[in-house]
Amino acid sequence: FNRWEQPHLVLSLCRFLQTARTGIVVSKRRAGDWALRELDPAWKPVIQRALRDRPDPWKRVHEPCDRRSMEETLAFIRYSLSRPEAGP
Repeated sequence: FNRWEQPHLVLSLCRFLQTARTGIVVSKRRAGDWALRELDPAWKPVIQRALRDRPDPWKRVHEPCDRRSMEETLAFIRYSLSRPEAGP
């Protein structure tokens, strides 16, 4: 992971979950805001960091993601894929 991929993945998953639940496609920013309200509060730090780290992607694409962020992102991916709205 690099510092661009981490927020991109987290917010893409938020967008996927919101679309699956509501049938409406929104921006990653709006999906992140929705996820902060609707998903388990344990994920707030991961989502908030993703929202905060979105600006200036071209700089961050060349910076490695720290190990803790990577592990939290992988855990959020597993959580997202286990949600009922993610499908069978």
